[in-house]
Amino acid sequence: MGEDPVRIALLQAEDWRELRAIRLEAFSQSPAAFSTTLAEALARPDDDWRQRLAAARSIHLAARGEGRVIGLAGAHLESDEGDQTVAVVFGMYVSEAFRGRGIGRLLLQALLDRLQAMPRIETVRLWVRPSQRPALRLYESLGFRIDGEADDGSGRELIMDLQRPRFRTATNLD
Repeated sequence: MGEDPVRIALLQAEDWRELRAIRLEAFSQSPAAFSTTLAEALARPDDDWRQRLAAARSIHLAARGEGRVIGLAGAHLESDEGDQTVAVVFGMYVSEAFRGRGIGRLLLQALLDRLQAMPRIETVRLWVRPSQRPALRLYESLGFRIDGEADDGSGRELIMDLQRPRFRTATNLD
């Protein structure tokens, strides 16, 4: 990656174009990893992208390198059922050219650090397909454990949880 180190930053409402660009790339390059399709994302109006970043109940972190966003990780600050003690990770993605360099770990650890600072969050949850071996290994290395399975209609997914006492199991990264 040369002279330009990767930096993790919180996306703000004015960063909506960057969010849109990296999400469209993700839906195009790794469609099986997401519940949203590229066609659905392309149909969203610009205001929808702005509102996603302005929402108080979510966090969007970006990995920036080589002058652009090269990775993304987000969290909803409650479960789909409204449980405010559960944060749900979504949108985890690293551009293909940057994979295998630890950027996913940097993103997820930065997200976990932010969630650790929120006393009411007791569990961090995510879903991953069993075929996504590198992602599964990353999640397990950070302390996530398989807690169940689901079928979203397009295939089997593993439900993985990380409980508060294990939030800090990974090496602290700058």
